[in-house]
Amino acid sequence: MTILDTALRLIKQYGVPVEIKRTVGGGVDPITGVVSTATETTYSTHGTPVSEKWAFLSAFNNTGTTEQVYLLTSEAEPDLGDRVTIGNRMMTVKEYYPKYYTRGQVAYYTVRLV
Repeated sequence: MTILDTALRLIKQYGVPVEIKRTVGGGVDPITGVVSTATETTYSTHGTPVSEKWAFLSAFNNTGTTEQVYLLTSEAEPDLGDRVTIGNRMMTVKEYYPKYYTRGQVAYYTVRLV
């Protein structure tokens, strides 16, 4: 078992449940006036809050006071604009960066939430 495997196991064991909701579609075709329905998909993963001052998070510049940085396991891939529920708090994905493991597999995501 590698250090990464241990870290991911600890995030799953001691981290908080995270629900990611993604809405795709929806809107009105301006030419035909046809309204399309939106589809909402829910993904579940685990995460833990971290300080943006950590060296590996240097890609984030000046995290605001209402923003939070989380490490999320790779059980679900976040996308910009996804709604994330952690406990009773709902936030939106502002930025995310995958951390790649061997052979191009994503190990976890560093996510900035607003």
